[in-house]
Amino acid sequence: MLRAAIGEKDAKPPVPNEHPKVKKMKAKARYRDRVKAKQDGITLGTSLTAICCMGIGINPLNIREISYCAIGYLTRMYQDKEKY
Repeated sequence: MLRAAIGEKDAKPPVPNEHPKVKKMKAKARYRDRVKAKQDGITLGTSLTAICCMGIGINPLNIREISYCAIGYLTRMYQDKEKY
């Protein structure tokens, strides 16, 4: 529920009696996805700096008052506004 609340993908629970080869293949797929996400994404520090530069009244002194979840929503909304 927490992942859904912050807008991330749901994670499937592990199957306890799964064949070892299948477990290994799934682990490698998860590793590949993590590596790919790091290449495509930006760091938290970059996100915080970008939000401070948006001109919406958030600065380094009051940025700690917004949640991690709000950072993602603010960034997406600002990008949509710029695209419009």
